[in-house]
Amino acid sequence: MVRYYTTADSTTASNYYDWDHLSTATGTSSTSIPSWQSYTFISNPYSREQEINCEQRHRENQELLEQHKAEAGAKEKAREKARVLLLEYLDDKNKQRYLDNKPLEIASRLFGGVRYYIPIAYGRIKAWKDNKIITELCLTVKESELPLEDVILTKFLYLLNDEKNVIKTANHFNVQENLLAILN
Repeated sequence: MVRYYTTADSTTASNYYDWDHLSTATGTSSTSIPSWQSYTFISNPYSREQEINCEQRHRENQELLEQHKAEAGAKEKAREKARVLLLEYLDDKNKQRYLDNKPLEIASRLFGGVRYYIPIAYGRIKAWKDNKIITELCLTVKESELPLEDVILTKFLYLLNDEKNVIKTANHFNVQENLLAILN
């Protein structure tokens, strides 16, 4: 509530009007409310404190914004490093597939005619044989904060170097040919 005193009575403070948040006045005297020109504003004792709190919140928001920008820059830098590392491990054919945003391709060492396709996004590894999908393998990397390129590289190296264990540990979906049964 803001309290206004009439100019004539501001020294004695005997007649004043209280204005609530709806701008309705209630007076302490029986006289009518004078025009706005006859009022002198008495500042709210909490206004300076509120101003300081507002400035403090603004500074805190600015700090959070700067922190967010720094984190975003660090994530982008990590993603670029992961991309460079991924490209170092890929052969020329898979480098071109990656740059064309196509799934990476690995030929199976255990099953004749089977080729694995690792998506350039989050998703299942598809096993193809005779131009049809025979199964989809679901592998997840536990660290969710890793850049996508690190996840792709992890799946690529895991499948390339330990196909047998991938077949045993991955969840199989849309099974047309049971690779796990063939493996055992």
